[in-house]
Amino acid sequence: MDFWWWISRFGQAEIVLPCTAALAIWLAAVGDRRTVLVWLGCLLVALVATVATKVAFLGWGLGIASLDFTGISGHTLMATAIWPVLLSRVTPRGHPAWHSAMALMGFTLALLVAISRLKLAAHSVSEVVAGFMLGGIVSGAAMFGAADAPRLRQGIISIALTLWLAVAPVELPASQAHGLVVRLALRLSNHAQPYTRGRASGAQQLGRKEASKAFQRQQDAGEV
Repeated sequence: MDFWWWISRFGQAEIVLPCTAALAIWLAAVGDRRTVLVWLGCLLVALVATVATKVAFLGWGLGIASLDFTGISGHTLMATAIWPVLLSRVTPRGHPAWHSAMALMGFTLALLVAISRLKLAAHSVSEVVAGFMLGGIVSGAAMFGAADAPRLRQGIISIALTLWLAVAPVELPASQAHGLVVRLALRLSNHAQPYTRGRASGAQQLGRKEASKAFQRQQDAGEV
Protein backbone atom coordinates (compact mmCIF):
# COMPACT_ATOMS: atom_id res chain seq x y z
CA MET A 1 0.00 0.00 0.00
CA ASP A 2 1.35 3.45 -0.92
CA PHE A 3 2.21 5.47 2.21
CA TRP A 4 0.62 8.73 1.06
CA TRP A 5 -2.52 6.96 -0.14
CA TRP A 6 -2.82 5.40 3.33
CA ILE A 7 -2.29 8.75 5.06
CA SER A 8 -4.88 10.35 2.80
CA ARG A 9 -7.47 7.90 4.09
CA PHE A 10 -7.41 9.68 7.46
CA GLY A 11 -9.28 12.52 5.79
CA GLN A 12 -11.84 10.31 4.06
CA ALA A 13 -15.40 11.03 5.12
CA GLU A 14 -16.34 7.36 5.46
CA ILE A 15 -13.55 6.91 8.01
CA VAL A 16 -13.64 10.11 10.06
CA LEU A 17 -17.39 10.78 10.20
CA PRO A 18 -18.14 7.65 12.29
CA CYS A 19 -15.50 8.88 14.77
CA THR A 20 -17.18 12.29 14.79
CA ALA A 21 -20.61 10.77 15.42
CA ALA A 22 -19.30 8.59 18.27
CA LEU A 23 -17.61 11.55 19.98
CA ALA A 24 -20.65 13.79 19.52
CA ILE A 25 -22.94 11.18 21.07
CA TRP A 26 -20.59 10.73 24.02
CA LEU A 27 -20.25 14.47 24.64
CA ALA A 28 -24.01 14.92 24.51
CA ALA A 29 -24.46 12.01 26.93
CA VAL A 30 -22.11 13.53 29.51
CA GLY A 31 -23.75 16.95 29.20
CA ASP A 32 -21.29 18.85 27.00
CA ARG A 33 -23.89 19.84 24.43
CA ARG A 34 -22.26 23.22 23.77
CA THR A 35 -19.20 21.61 22.22
CA VAL A 36 -21.38 19.28 20.16
CA LEU A 37 -23.52 22.11 18.78
CA VAL A 38 -20.56 24.39 18.00
CA TRP A 39 -18.46 21.61 16.49
CA LEU A 40 -21.12 20.01 14.32
CA GLY A 41 -22.62 23.37 13.34
CA CYS A 42 -19.27 24.74 12.17
CA LEU A 43 -18.44 21.45 10.46
CA LEU A 44 -21.71 21.51 8.54
CA VAL A 45 -21.12 25.08 7.34
CA ALA A 46 -17.57 24.18 6.29
CA LEU A 47 -18.73 21.10 4.39
CA VAL A 48 -21.42 23.08 2.57
CA ALA A 49 -18.82 25.70 1.59
CA THR A 50 -16.45 22.98 0.37
CA VAL A 51 -19.09 21.26 -1.74
CA ALA A 52 -20.21 24.63 -3.14
CA THR A 53 -16.70 25.47 -4.38
CA LYS A 54 -16.40 22.07 -6.04
CA VAL A 55 -19.83 22.25 -7.66
CA ALA A 56 -19.09 25.77 -8.94
CA PHE A 57 -15.97 24.55 -10.72
CA LEU A 58 -17.13 21.13 -11.89
CA GLY A 59 -20.43 22.46 -13.17
CA TRP A 60 -19.52 25.91 -14.49
CA GLY A 61 -15.71 26.13 -14.46
CA LEU A 62 -15.71 28.79 -11.74
CA GLY A 63 -12.35 28.86 -9.93
CA ILE A 64 -9.25 30.99 -9.46
CA ALA A 65 -6.87 30.23 -12.31
CA SER A 66 -3.99 32.28 -10.92
CA LEU A 67 -4.01 30.16 -7.73
CA ASP A 68 -4.87 26.89 -9.48
CA PHE A 69 -7.92 26.76 -7.22
CA THR A 70 -10.84 24.53 -8.25
CA GLY A 71 -12.34 23.75 -4.85
CA ILE A 72 -11.48 23.34 -1.17
CA SER A 73 -9.76 20.06 -0.29
CA GLY A 74 -12.38 18.01 1.52
CA HIS A 75 -9.92 15.47 2.91
CA THR A 76 -7.81 18.25 4.44
CA LEU A 77 -10.87 19.99 5.84
CA MET A 78 -12.19 16.82 7.47
CA ALA A 79 -8.84 15.87 8.98
CA THR A 80 -8.19 19.34 10.42
CA ALA A 81 -11.73 19.80 11.72
CA ILE A 82 -11.98 16.41 13.42
CA TRP A 83 -8.65 14.93 14.57
CA PRO A 84 -7.52 17.76 16.91
CA VAL A 85 -10.88 17.70 18.71
CA LEU A 86 -11.07 13.92 18.88
CA LEU A 87 -7.51 13.34 20.10
CA SER A 88 -7.67 16.14 22.66
CA ARG A 89 -10.72 14.46 24.21
CA VAL A 90 -9.11 11.05 24.74
CA THR A 91 -6.68 12.48 27.33
CA PRO A 92 -7.48 12.14 31.04
CA ARG A 93 -9.04 15.04 32.93
CA GLY A 94 -6.56 17.08 34.93
CA HIS A 95 -3.72 16.84 32.39
CA PRO A 96 -3.96 20.11 30.39
CA ALA A 97 -0.48 19.69 28.93
CA TRP A 98 -1.52 16.35 27.44
CA HIS A 99 -4.70 17.91 26.03
CA SER A 100 -2.60 20.45 24.13
CA ALA A 101 -0.12 17.82 22.99
CA MET A 102 -2.86 15.58 21.65
CA ALA A 103 -4.52 18.50 19.86
CA LEU A 104 -1.15 19.31 18.28
CA MET A 105 -0.85 15.67 17.25
CA GLY A 106 -4.25 15.99 15.58
CA PHE A 107 -3.11 19.05 13.62
CA THR A 108 0.08 17.20 12.66
CA LEU A 109 -1.96 14.31 11.28
CA ALA A 110 -4.12 16.81 9.38
CA LEU A 111 -0.98 18.40 7.92
CA LEU A 112 0.18 14.97 6.73
CA VAL A 113 -3.22 14.45 5.09
CA ALA A 114 -2.83 17.83 3.35
CA ILE A 115 0.62 16.82 2.09
CA SER A 116 -0.78 13.50 0.89
CA ARG A 117 -3.33 15.29 -1.29
CA LEU A 118 -0.44 17.10 -2.98
CA LYS A 119 1.63 13.93 -3.33
CA LEU A 120 -1.33 12.16 -4.94
CA ALA A 121 -1.90 15.13 -7.29
CA ALA A 122 -5.50 15.36 -6.08
CA HIS A 123 -5.27 19.05 -5.13
CA SER A 124 -3.16 22.16 -5.55
CA VAL A 125 -1.39 24.04 -2.76
CA SER A 126 -4.11 26.70 -2.58
CA GLU A 127 -6.80 24.04 -2.21
CA VAL A 128 -5.14 22.21 0.68
CA VAL A 129 -4.27 25.50 2.40
CA ALA A 130 -7.92 26.53 2.18
CA GLY A 131 -8.99 23.17 3.61
CA PHE A 132 -6.47 23.35 6.46
CA MET A 133 -7.46 26.90 7.41
CA LEU A 134 -11.18 26.19 7.27
CA GLY A 135 -10.79 22.97 9.25
CA GLY A 136 -8.64 24.79 11.80
CA ILE A 137 -11.44 27.30 12.37
CA VAL A 138 -13.89 24.45 12.99
CA SER A 139 -11.69 22.55 15.45
CA GLY A 140 -10.53 25.76 17.13
CA ALA A 141 -14.12 26.87 17.72
CA ALA A 142 -14.98 23.47 19.22
CA MET A 143 -11.97 23.38 21.55
CA PHE A 144 -12.12 27.03 22.66
CA GLY A 145 -13.25 27.26 26.26
CA ALA A 146 -13.72 23.50 26.55
CA ALA A 147 -10.64 22.73 28.66
CA ASP A 148 -12.73 21.76 31.72
CA ALA A 149 -15.33 19.80 29.76
CA PRO A 150 -15.69 16.04 30.40
CA ARG A 151 -13.04 13.82 28.82
CA LEU A 152 -13.52 10.38 27.36
CA ARG A 153 -12.83 7.36 29.52
CA GLN A 154 -9.68 5.79 28.21
CA GLY A 155 -10.53 2.08 28.24
CA ILE A 156 -13.36 1.21 25.87
CA ILE A 157 -13.25 4.39 23.80
CA SER A 158 -9.50 4.22 23.17
CA ILE A 159 -9.63 0.53 22.29
CA ALA A 160 -12.57 1.05 19.92
CA LEU A 161 -10.87 4.01 18.23
CA THR A 162 -7.62 2.09 17.85
CA LEU A 163 -9.36 -0.91 16.31
CA TRP A 164 -11.37 1.25 13.91
CA LEU A 165 -8.29 3.15 12.72
CA ALA A 166 -6.34 -0.08 12.35
CA VAL A 167 -8.96 -1.66 10.11
CA ALA A 168 -10.89 1.12 8.33
CA PRO A 169 -8.06 2.79 6.33
CA VAL A 170 -7.06 -0.59 4.93
CA GLU A 171 -10.37 -2.37 4.45
CA LEU A 172 -12.88 0.32 3.48
CA PRO A 173 -13.33 1.01 -0.25
CA ALA A 174 -12.20 4.26 -1.84
CA SER A 175 -14.37 7.29 -1.15
CA GLN A 176 -17.40 7.77 -3.38
CA ALA A 177 -17.98 11.36 -2.24
CA HIS A 178 -16.27 12.99 -5.22
CA GLY A 179 -18.43 11.05 -7.65
CA LEU A 180 -21.54 12.26 -5.83
CA VAL A 181 -20.34 15.87 -6.04
CA VAL A 182 -19.64 15.49 -9.77
CA ARG A 183 -23.11 14.11 -10.39
CA LEU A 184 -24.64 16.96 -8.38
CA ALA A 185 -22.66 19.54 -10.37
CA LEU A 186 -23.69 18.03 -13.70
CA ARG A 187 -27.32 17.84 -12.68
CA LEU A 188 -27.40 21.46 -11.54
CA SER A 189 -25.45 22.80 -14.52
CA ASN A 190 -27.12 20.53 -17.07
CA HIS A 191 -23.73 19.80 -18.65
CA ALA A 192 -22.66 16.43 -20.04
CA GLN A 193 -19.09 16.49 -18.69
CA PRO A 194 -17.44 18.11 -15.65
CA TYR A 195 -14.94 20.93 -16.05
CA THR A 196 -11.25 20.19 -15.34
CA ARG A 197 -8.14 22.30 -14.76
CA GLY A 198 -6.99 24.32 -17.76
CA ARG A 199 -3.31 24.67 -18.68
CA ALA A 200 -3.05 28.44 -18.69
CA SER A 201 -6.33 30.30 -18.33
CA GLY A 202 -8.38 28.29 -15.86
CA ALA A 203 -11.06 25.71 -16.53
CA GLN A 204 -11.72 24.30 -19.97
CA GLN A 205 -14.10 21.52 -20.90
CA LEU A 206 -12.51 18.38 -22.29
CA GLY A 207 -13.83 16.08 -24.96
CA ARG A 208 -15.96 13.14 -23.86
CA LYS A 209 -13.15 10.55 -23.90
CA GLU A 210 -10.54 12.76 -22.20
CA ALA A 211 -13.01 14.00 -19.58
CA SER A 212 -13.99 10.44 -18.75
CA LYS A 213 -10.35 9.55 -18.10
CA ALA A 214 -9.87 12.63 -15.91
CA PHE A 215 -13.02 11.78 -13.95
CA GLN A 216 -11.75 8.23 -13.39
CA ARG A 217 -8.38 9.52 -12.13
CA GLN A 218 -10.15 11.79 -9.65
CA GLN A 219 -12.25 8.86 -8.40
CA ASP A 220 -9.16 6.69 -7.97
CA ALA A 221 -7.51 9.48 -5.96
CA GLY A 222 -10.59 9.63 -3.74
CA GLU A 223 -11.22 13.38 -3.94
CA VAL A 224 -14.00 14.76 -1.74
